[in-house]
Amino acid sequence: MMNDPERQKMREAVKRTIDMNRALLEKAEELLNENKHLEEENKKWREFYESGSRIYRISQGNQPPTKE
Repeated sequence: MMNDPERQKMREAVKRTIDMNRALLEKAEELLNENKHLEEENKKWREFYESGSRIYRISQGNQPPTKE
């Protein structure tokens, strides 16, 4: 059976573990949100690039307009 000082140490260790897990979950959520934002930005730039690339090819007479 544990004595009081051992119990207190265990409680403190559990509390620290819970706090660390909470901080890690918050950081993971922050990174997921940042990743979502970057994916949206990447999609916009990809669409912009593909539009320009298509217009360039058409203007050069290299390729008829196609839907990509």
